Amino acid sequence: MLSLLLVAQLAVAAPAADSIYATPALRAMVARAAQENGDVPALLQSYKSHIETEMSLLIRDTLGREQTASVEQFATAAEWNRGGRYDLHIVGYRAQTVGVPYSTLSIVRAWTVPSLYGERLSLGAYFTNPTRRDTLVAVHPFAQDRESFYRFSGGDTVAVLNVGTRRIPIARIRVRPNLNVVERVGGFDGEIDIDATRFQIVRMRGRFVVAGPPPGKRSAIMRALGVVGVAYAEFVNAEVDGKYWLPAFQRTEFQASFPMFGQTRPVFRLVSTIDDIRVNEGLATAGDSLLPPHVVVSWAPSDSLDAFRDWNRGIGSQTSSVHADDFQDMAPDVWRPDGPPRLVLFPANPARLLRFNRVEGLYTGLAPGVDFRSAVPGLSASAWAGWAWSEETARGGAAVSYRRAQDTYGAR
Repeated sequence: MLSLLLVAQLAVAAPAADSIYATPALRAMVARAAQENGDVPALLQSYKSHIETEMSLLIRDTLGREQTASVEQFATAAEWNRGGRYDLHIVGYRAQTVGVPYSTLSIVRAWTVPSLYGERLSLGAYFTNPTRRDTLVAVHPFAQDRESFYRFSGGDTVAVLNVGTRRIPIARIRVRPNLNVVERVGGFDGEIDIDATRFQIVRMRGRFVVAGPPPGKRSAIMRALGVVGVAYAEFVNAEVDGKYWLPAFQRTEFQASFPMFGQTRPVFRLVSTIDDIRVNEGLATAGDSLLPPHVVVSWAPSDSLDAFRDWNRGIGSQTSSVHADDFQDMAPDVWRPDGPPRLVLFPANPARLLRFNRVEGLYTGLAPGVDFRSAVPGLSASAWAGWAWSEETARGGAAVSYRRAQDTYGAR
């Protein structure tokens, strides 16, 4: 199921827009942000940092509760330079698992984005097979060619940060992809908070989307079965030395739904906290790479990994500090609780479609339902009917439920 999650076709929304920028003032703001974030600052040669990462496999059930199947925690000594090299040396490792027979390292070999500067934006997860087409690199919303791919709105000040003696107004820009392209390309759909004084990125939150020709028959089959997969990301920067906005917290999360298996969602989550950042300054001697960083991963000896004790966080704490529903406002329509009423063809209980037991033998049926969503928030109704082939008996029923806050009322 996890492999299906990672190759699921990412949903893309491409709303029509009358213009690229909502206002002339926003056009000027984005142009300045593109200027400030397109290249690495001239004096920033490299930096070192300490990273604690958790990679976890979870299930989000129909009530929104998360159940963790495995958590792997890594302590990493990281070093990045403006030439594009990103070294990750893993110095500590530990894991907890409940019935998961393999490590997520069989899927992901590296994690975290070293910076948000540049023309292209990495997903934050580097897959073990670098030739995979789902190793996504998106057009940066502040790239020079942004107007061919994005529409911009917002630009209002949403907060003011007090850092030392400096007051930093934070402006929020809403970015929506407009990916009407022939070639396959990735984009970002979400919010970008910028330092409205220095115009550097403080935070990005949203989902990665793809458009263009589908990658193959497997993707077409999953779309026909109603499979929905989404890659979310949240990147938070912190000001270092009063000059540079560099990574402080990063989260990449893959969620998927498989209608044939009910309304639960498998989740693959990567959460990283970056601290102890030490910057090396000097005059730039090489051009900045516009390609994804060259990631080099190395491991300390196994006895050193096992002996590592300088953890800043207990295992599982980063995974549990966030929730799959944090991105609900960015979710595809099929997962959203608001909007017009929606017909549901697959029930929460797959046994209403297909089951086998000694009394009925093979049972097959249909189980459509309706989520009323914004029309009557929390209300849903469903009906099911089918045939027990060995028993030669028709079976069916109907149900209605109403959910309010943490309580659910129902009848069937």
